[in-house]
Amino acid sequence: MTHRTLADLISVTRIILAPVVAILLCIKQPTTIFFGIILFTFACFTDYLDGRVARLFGITRLGAVLDHTADKFLIALTLLAIGYLGFLRPIDNIPTIIMMGRDILLSGIRELSAKLSLELITDYWGKVKTVAQMIGIIVVLCAFFYPQLYKLGSGFLWLAAFLSLLSCFRYVNQFLRLLLGSR
Repeated sequence: MTHRTLADLISVTRIILAPVVAILLCIKQPTTIFFGIILFTFACFTDYLDGRVARLFGITRLGAVLDHTADKFLIALTLLAIGYLGFLRPIDNIPTIIMMGRDILLSGIRELSAKLSLELITDYWGKVKTVAQMIGIIVVLCAFFYPQLYKLGSGFLWLAAFLSLLSCFRYVNQFLRLLLGSR
């Protein structure tokens, strides 16, 4: 196995862990929620790990797609699970709607960019958004055991929603500049 495929394998691990985390949360027992938190945290660590491996040994097109897909899959499934299970107050589901809407819009823009051979550069604020999402989800999940943590966790989700809008604006702006510049 080459080091390049190692990074891809790490991303695939995150894709596999995403539904496992959601299922553990849906069982809604203290033990399964605890293991869901542990697996979600481990999956978040794999995001960091595959990035390090890819930067050391080279980023592949497949790896970039797998990493991006794995992040979205893990975050979306977990956010949907915690929202559905009532771990979030109704008003605190708004960040999920914002973040998922942004991801759907940008997936379309990325696909169109690829078809037009336009290369979008990863936005720094998108990376910060992902970290805020992961921290927010972990803290909201921990609030199941320590309710006093809820406000902190929901605050991180609102921060992630704001960063989602910021990075979305930047991606759309970058796409439009590339599109208009290519004509």
